[in-house]
Amino acid sequence: MGDFNVQYEDYKNDYKRKGTFHWSYNIFHQVKHNYNLVDGIKLYNDITQMNRQETFLPKQSSSSPTRIDFIWISRSLVMESIACSSFIPQFFNTDHKALFMSFYTNDLFKKHYEATL
Repeated sequence: MGDFNVQYEDYKNDYKRKGTFHWSYNIFHQVKHNYNLVDGIKLYNDITQMNRQETFLPKQSSSSPTRIDFIWISRSLVMESIACSSFIPQFFNTDHKALFMSFYTNDLFKKHYEATL
C-alpha cells in the first residue's frame, strides 16, 4: 500500500508516448514490470475518465482530486481477494480517502511459503 504522491495515469501516458518516464514514476514501473503486481482498486472498480477513483481530495479549491494511493497485490492473491474500495474516514481528519482490500482467509493462511515471501 502506499501514498506515492504521483499519478499512475500520468506514468502510463508518459511511458506509452515516449517509451521512457520521469524518475518519480519509477515506483510504478517497478510494481508493474519487475514485480508484476495487480492494482486492487482497478481490479474491483471500473476506472474511467468519469470515474477516476480519486483518493486525494485537496482542501484548496484550486487543486483537483487525484488518485495517488494504491493497494497492489501479487497475482497469486487475486483469486483470494473479495473486494477493494475506498471511503472517507469519519473518525479523523485527512485529505485522503482510506483504502481497504478484503481477502478470503481460509487458503491464504495455509500458504506458508507465499506468506513468507
